[in-house]
Amino acid sequence: MGVTDIDLDDTGLAQAEKLKKRLSLEEIDKVYASDSCRALNFASIIFDRKPIVKMRELREMNFGVLEGMTYEEILRKYPKVYDEWLSDIHSANIPEGESMQSMKERVLGAFNKITSANRGKILAIVTHAGPIRVIVNDITRSVNFWDVMPDSASVSVIEFADKMPKVVLINDTSHL
Repeated sequence: MGVTDIDLDDTGLAQAEKLKKRLSLEEIDKVYASDSCRALNFASIIFDRKPIVKMRELREMNFGVLEGMTYEEILRKYPKVYDEWLSDIHSANIPEGESMQSMKERVLGAFNKITSANRGKILAIVTHAGPIRVIVNDITRSVNFWDVMPDSASVSVIEFADKMPKVVLINDTSHL
């Protein structure tokens, strides 16, 4: 879906309620979320009594001319762009879209800003698959963007010890 601003469907609403139940006993100090409608509504269901800090920098990647299209439509209208994307995601150029490097800088800048301002606190960040991949791949030093395939409404946990982040849980959907 990229940056197309759509709301949650019935599946997303049900997933949010299940995640809310799972996290109900967790002590979360602060909540951050992408400013997209679907992320904000998801966060507001899960953390209904907490203020949510909206951050544009946590948005999904802008897929430009590919936004809102099905894979079949992309293959029909932009096969070369799609082939470039699959063969080398880091240097692919999507017309009217955002480069992978630009998204990485935006997302990691936001993540570093959030974690630096909240040392010793327990945070929740509600964002999208692309930003989750960027953050986890940066911490694990993976260069393969596709190493992490987060499911919708999954939980990943990053802990900081001696100011160093460590991924301790990734893509957990046991609550679903």
